[in-house]
This record gives sequence, C-alpha cells and structure tokens, in this order.
Amino acid sequence: MVAVGVLGGGGLGLGLAGCGGTSPASAVPYREILLDGHPVVCAEVFRTTAEHERGLSGNHAPAAGAFVNQPALQPSLWMHNVHRNLVGVWVAAGGHILGSVQMRAMTTVLHPAPAAVPLILELDPGLWARWSGARTAALGQRGCVT
Repeated sequence: MVAVGVLGGGGLGLGLAGCGGTSPASAVPYREILLDGHPVVCAEVFRTTAEHERGLSGNHAPAAGAFVNQPALQPSLWMHNVHRNLVGVWVAAGGHILGSVQMRAMTTVLHPAPAAVPLILELDPGLWARWSGARTAALGQRGCVT
C-alpha cells in the first residue's frame, strides 16, 4: 500500500497524523491534475486517513493519486503493496512544486516530504518525464472519469 505517514520515533507511520476526518458528501473521488494550468491526467483523490493509508495500493493499472492534507503536513510516502513505480510530487501552498521523488514498486523505503505540504501527487514516471519542468500543480475544479 502507499502509506502516507509522519516520520516518528522508530517506526513506519502508517497513517496520516492530523488528517481531517471524513470527506464532505460533495467531494469528487476523481479530479483532473493540472500542471502549469494544463489538465494532464485524471487522479483518484485521497482525503481521509483511511483513504491515505490505502492510496494506490494493489492498483496495477496506470493511475495517478492526489493526497490532500488539511492542514498541511510533512508526511512520508512508501510503496509497500504498490505494483508499479511512481513519482511523488510535493506541492506547497499556492501550488508551487517543491520537488519530486522516484519511488520503486514493492519497497518500504520512506520518502519524506521536504516541508509541510497541502498536496502530494503520485504520477506515472512516463507522464512526469513529459511534465518534469512544470512549476505549479493543482487539482482541477472538475471531476473526471478514469
């Protein structure tokens, strides 16, 4: 599973400490990801602690994920039970991309965020290769279908 967690005293964080409770009923489970203002992929949106813990785990199809952190947190990503390589993209308040990290499938290496971030994207490496020069990222306002 892709687990977003806070690095803590001696163990893997399997939850997202401080993550909000439940999603509003109006929350759209899939939204466009915008890079430099351009819609590039449809992503599953993870808002709750349980959704963060599940993430893209067990998902074999090319997909994208967006982890919303309210309030912004400084979590770590890992790839246990994720069957394909992904790129994690750290997005600061205001949409500025702080950086990215290549993540190998089926590993437990922790990939800590460089700062507290309100949004983390997980993208296919091929997609990120085409957009790695992007300076901003955001969730689009429209829902989408994968």
